[in-house]
Order: sequence, then structure tokens, then C-alpha cells
Amino acid sequence: MTQLDVITGFLGAGKTTLIKAYLPWLTQQGSRSCVIENEYGTAGVDGAVLKAIGTDVCEISGGCVCCTMKVTLHNMLCQLAERVDRIILEPSGLFCGDDLLDILSGGDVPVELGMWCGVVDPLMLSCMEEDDLAILQSELIHAGSVVVSKTALAHPEELRRTGELLTGMLHPQPLILWDDWSQMPWEAVFPRLMAAGTMLRPHARRRFDHTGMFQSTMLLPSGFSSEHGLSDCLLQLLDGGAGQILRIKGAVQVGNELLHVNGAPRRIEVTLAGENERPGINVIGRDLDRRKLRAFLCKNETVTL
Repeated sequence: MTQLDVITGFLGAGKTTLIKAYLPWLTQQGSRSCVIENEYGTAGVDGAVLKAIGTDVCEISGGCVCCTMKVTLHNMLCQLAERVDRIILEPSGLFCGDDLLDILSGGDVPVELGMWCGVVDPLMLSCMEEDDLAILQSELIHAGSVVVSKTALAHPEELRRTGELLTGMLHPQPLILWDDWSQMPWEAVFPRLMAAGTMLRPHARRRFDHTGMFQSTMLLPSGFSSEHGLSDCLLQLLDGGAGQILRIKGAVQVGNELLHVNGAPRRIEVTLAGENERPGINVIGRDLDRRKLRAFLCKNETVTL
């Protein structure tokens, strides 16, 4: 039967980066695989990144597969199970794991749970509110393994808090890996993650109204003449210039170059975009001021504040 691997974690944790390392390893094992990519917003940014490495990607955007897109995910799993050995599900960063189990419990979806791996970003924890941590727990509650990302950038206190958090929210403990990803021996790691599988832990279930808790908006930035100017603008936004922004990702035209943008609180990365990417960025956060967002990002438009 087709195995369903779940790679989950809060906004910007590093799920797509982990999947980019996982897919070539699966191919080396002779496994036919595909990815279901779920975006809370409207831009299929992560899907474009995965397609750039030749991956078969099915995208579900505009909502979470754990709530508004349940039927879509159910139908997609049924269709893909006949074609591949493994389906890798990358849910949105606002995913609730129990809702996935609801989809699988009917018995008509021909897949079985394989690896359920959570990705945790220690840098993000200091920015997370109580509701965010509850969502994170719902993402990890059935994880057999957790991979901590960005450990080389984190302070010892942030790593200590991450360890305490995982110890407090997950019983029994999953396999937890703390290695620097740049030094991670993935060929030895993935068999361990697979062996850790999924843990169906007893817990009190919570339900979330993601549309009431978070907003997302898609913008087409314009008017940037340099990478430095773009980075400076994005950092101002992440500092609270137009609401509490938890995630910025997409592509921006700067002169003759299309640049890939990947931002979360305290950090921004700007690199050359892949050939499958198109201009447009998705912004996810709380209390977003769309007028100010357009004023920051759409330099060729007149916006009155």
C-alpha cells in the first residue's frame, strides 16, 4: 500500500528544505514519489521550488487541508495512491494533525501513514503566542520524529527552550535530531526518520479557526532597483511595519533579475529565483494592514496612508 509521509511544522520552519533533501534519497532507493503541497495563501511558491528539482507536485492553495480543503485532499490522495509508492504531504504551517486522521479514518483512502516528521525552528519560538504554540502541538502530536532547524543560528537559550517545549508537549518523546543541517548526513538520517514512523499519542483535541486567527494576501511588488533596497524593505515589514508578519515568500522582479524571497521574524533570505517561479509574494500574519503592505512593496503605485 502507498505510504503517506507527513512533513509538518509552523510557518517558515524549513519543511520544503527538508523535503528537497528527502526526495533525491527516495529516488536512490527506487521509490516512486510525489508531493502534495498545501499553501495557506494563494501563491504556489514552495511548489515552484520543488518543481525546479524535477518533482511531481500537486498543489492545494487558498486554505488548509485540515479544514477548508479536506475534501480536496481526500480526493487527491485517492487519485495519487494508484500511481506512486510514497506520497509526501507538506501541509500549511497552520496544520492540525487530527484532521488528517479524520480523512484517513474512513477506510476508503488507500494509503497508510509512514513517516510523520515535525520541523521546529528555535528562532521562531520567541515570536509565537499561546495560540501559535497550540497549533504547533497539533502539528507535532503524532510525529514519530522532530528535526530542529536553524540550530547554527540559534542562541543556547533558544535551543534550551526548544528542548523544554518538546519535552513538555510530546509524551512519549519522539526521535529528536539537533544537528546543523549543513552538516547533516541525510543518507543516514532518513532511515532513522522512517523507522520512527508515526506516534498516535492520546491527547485532548483542539479545533482552530485559522481564517479568524491569521490573514494572507498576495502582492505583486514593483519599483525595486536593488537587492539591498528590497531586503531593507522586507526587514522593515518583519519588524512590524504593516502588522505582525509571520511569513513572506515568493519572487520579486529587481531590474533584470527575478529574486526569490524567504522571510520570517528576525531573518530574510534573498536568492536568485528558479525558472519555474513567477513574480508575486504571499504574506501571512496577524492584523495585516494591506494598504501599508502595498505602500511598502508596490513602489510604482500611489498609496495614501
